[in-house]
Amino acid sequence: MGMIRRIIFLLIFSVGICQHLKHDDSILKKGIKTATKYSQKILEKEFGDFEEEPKIIRQVIEYNLLGNPVKYNSYSSDGSPREEVITKYDKNKNIIEESGRDAGREFKETYRYDSQQNKIEKSAFDENGLLKRKDVYKYDNKGNQIEHMIYNGDESLRGRYKDKYDDDGNRIHALLFLQMLIS
Repeated sequence: MGMIRRIIFLLIFSVGICQHLKHDDSILKKGIKTATKYSQKILEKEFGDFEEEPKIIRQVIEYNLLGNPVKYNSYSSDGSPREEVITKYDKNKNIIEESGRDAGREFKETYRYDSQQNKIEKSAFDENGLLKRKDVYKYDNKGNQIEHMIYNGDESLRGRYKDKYDDDGNRIHALLFLQMLIS
């Protein structure tokens, strides 16, 4: 019975989100470079009994003239800020930096790409600017990601994914290796 309740809730919740999306392009008509576009209703709790009404979380997304989201803010039902993310792009529309605050902590992530626009590195920094994680990606000559290595802040290997593809580019095999610390 509980599983059916959850499935029904997820279906209603998914439809509810779609119905509550609101679009406001009036700012775009005035020639302003960024525009607030969406707000939506989201539940602020884990699965369980759903006797309470969902709380409103206001989400505001601002876009640049190319249509890329450049700023994201979310607010609790009482209007207090929850999250802010500022996104920067390169000339090829690749995300090169995301920074902001989430759950009261500052963060920054940077991205690098190869000449084929494949993401080859993602670095995550803490509020003090110290590296806390680095992901490195490798690709075959068809652009398929064949390896994803994850490093800790001290650049020790944390884990590695290796993927294989068939001739049609479908992933057919994936391996995950995790570095285990035994003390």
